[in-house]
Amino acid sequence: MTVSMNIEFVMIPHQFGGRKYPFSKNMYSHVRWQRYFYQVPNSIRSIQLIELEYDPQTRLGRAFCIFPFDDPFPQAWLEPGELLELCEGAHIVAVAKIVPTRLNSDQG
Repeated sequence: MTVSMNIEFVMIPHQFGGRKYPFSKNMYSHVRWQRYFYQVPNSIRSIQLIELEYDPQTRLGRAFCIFPFDDPFPQAWLEPGELLELCEGAHIVAVAKIVPTRLNSDQG
């Protein structure tokens, strides 16, 4: 079973170590949990941003993400409100928060 989550994020400007270009649909990134990063070795996971909304003016976005690899971790790590860092190598390129699933207009 594929593990997924919905996030809201803010991109860090390039001049402060962030990405030069915004995320794109279906791209891969690494994520680490702010709460568990120092407590749990190897708490970094790969994610794929499947669906994506992003406003370059505000640097704010939303994404539906999946964990493409079967790296088990506690279910509590997916609770809404958990803070995340999206990373590329040693650089934090965005800060995110897990949010509840949003209903689409076609879902009733």
